[in-house]
Amino acid sequence: MQSNIPLPTDNIYKFYALFGLILFIFGFSSMIYINKSTNELVYKTVVSIEELKVIEEPTSVQELQPAALEERMEIALSDKKFFIICIGVLVVSAVFLMYYGFHNWHNKVQPLQDELAELTVKKLRQEMRKSLANKLLKRTQKNDLFWHVSDG
Repeated sequence: MQSNIPLPTDNIYKFYALFGLILFIFGFSSMIYINKSTNELVYKTVVSIEELKVIEEPTSVQELQPAALEERMEIALSDKKFFIICIGVLVVSAVFLMYYGFHNWHNKVQPLQDELAELTVKKLRQEMRKSLANKLLKRTQKNDLFWHVSDG
């Protein structure tokens, strides 16, 4: 199966820039997902704890559940902090990679490509002028030959 998205393999700076952009988008969306899922878990846990506190004659399992749910909530919150720090490092790295790639692409590679394209256009224009001049010269030579033959 072939990918429909072409990867930039023509220069390394373009690859760095676009890879950094992909990492940035992934990191940012991961932060949103982690926040959302942890918040949902905390809300559900708080509701469950409150429901268990209302029970008048809890069983031994129901007595242990609030402590377990609170522990689960603390673990989820500490995991959230750890994941946010890790993803923050990833996002900062991605921003650096994007800056490095886009900066070098714009300042080192693109001016050379622009100059090459400009020189290619100039060369093609000169070749077209020469070709047009040669065609005009051949036509005038044919016309001169025609007039020369018809005069004789």
